[in-house]
Amino acid sequence: MYDTYDKLGAEISSYGSGDYHECSVQLLRENGSRLSEFFYVSHEILKDKPAIPGMPSLRGGETLKVTLKEKYADIYADLYYTVYDDLSIVTRHVEFTNQTKEKVKLLRAYSFTLDLPKSDYDMLDLEGAWSRERRPERTPLHHGTSFVDSKSGASGTRNPFLCILDRNTTEESGNAYGFNLVYSSSFVLKADVGTTGTTRVMGGINDFDFAWCMDAGEGFATPKVVMAFSSTGLTGMSHAYHDAYRKYLINPRFVNEHRPIVINNWEATYFDFNNERLMGIIDVIEGSGINTLVLDDGWFGTRNDDHQSLGDWYVNTDKLKGGLTTIIDYCHARGMKFGLWFEPEMISPNSDLYRAHPDWAIAVPGVEPPISRYQMILDITRPEVRDYVVNAVNTMLKENAIDYVKWDFNRLLTENYSQKLPAERQQEFHHRYALGLYDLCERIIEANPHVFFEGCAGGGGRFALLTTKTNASIRAVLPPKRATRSESLAWP
Repeated sequence: MYDTYDKLGAEISSYGSGDYHECSVQLLRENGSRLSEFFYVSHEILKDKPAIPGMPSLRGGETLKVTLKEKYADIYADLYYTVYDDLSIVTRHVEFTNQTKEKVKLLRAYSFTLDLPKSDYDMLDLEGAWSRERRPERTPLHHGTSFVDSKSGASGTRNPFLCILDRNTTEESGNAYGFNLVYSSSFVLKADVGTTGTTRVMGGINDFDFAWCMDAGEGFATPKVVMAFSSTGLTGMSHAYHDAYRKYLINPRFVNEHRPIVINNWEATYFDFNNERLMGIIDVIEGSGINTLVLDDGWFGTRNDDHQSLGDWYVNTDKLKGGLTTIIDYCHARGMKFGLWFEPEMISPNSDLYRAHPDWAIAVPGVEPPISRYQMILDITRPEVRDYVVNAVNTMLKENAIDYVKWDFNRLLTENYSQKLPAERQQEFHHRYALGLYDLCERIIEANPHVFFEGCAGGGGRFALLTTKTNASIRAVLPPKRATRSESLAWP
């Protein structure tokens, strides 16, 4: 088989067996070997599409499960393909299982591999930065590997999306192959043009600074990728994604609801507000069609500037006399809804929370942590930290008549270290953070089914297909540049 691997298409591509394309899985055995070859064992068609452990997924569809086994060890890879009668999409992911008696480390575990039949394609990705998010960037593929990625612990201002196009494809004609990860952390998507005239597309969790230990009997699941095809250009592909996400991904409680028209007090008041100033904003916009006031940063703890109190999620009653009730009642009495800002994953070094639990902030012991925006990040890989966040946020939402939450995430991950993980598992940190985020979303959003959640992430810094496991949606959105517009349904 050695002389044919590099010429054949692959549904999973291994390392060290004669396939010189990029591989989609790399294992490290206890003897130091990284060699693997996976072969077909069985397949079955599943009536009910299984959930991915701990991660979001689309609903519905018919699923094919193909089981492969590594040639020389009891290591299995289950490939899952889900199709939909009404859409030109296929979703894919992989679940690995270690049935050996030794520890196996995954050095790379991508969600999919797809070989396309030629090499003369263009690649389209969505580059961006703050205030210029997701701008289409089209370039011809060259021999070798082209890729888009994030190494920041979030998808960033570029969506985890890649499109392969025929050279003559336009908005309205030509072939377009889209790949979009349902994932909210460091990712990579690659197009590898080989010497045999084909193009291999693959991707998933970024393998930069990644490894995952599978002890005997343990497994690992990759995130879902949504693959769309259109023979009618970019418009057809875009429509396929829109239809898929509206019908099978976004929270069904809100998918067909009108999006709120929001005014946010932030640039009008920054931290300097009280009940009277907020009532003045409501009075000015009453009757304008704006139907939701969002109270932004500064309502909690002693948060009179950005140097303090993140994590102290209790109302600053010196600033808001009577708590939130006064302004909420004033808002509701005028037929408007009320929204509240949180940054649940963050902690200020100057906060009651940090003084009580300094070890809850992400940091390497003995190393001065980098501080960005005067804030650090909570280690939500730890269950006790997640329990605190869930209880604090749910208490605020339970005790106050809040209709809308703006969930912010204003700085990216650094250090990438948990004080509760052993040394051999520190490279699992980014993915464990993503799993922790999904757990937070699940427990907060499902406990508050009436609340509409907006994912801000500094204005588009985590623009991902982020849903909870039960599909209660929180979607990262473009920044609200205008007070009268909320863009919670913007697609990549």
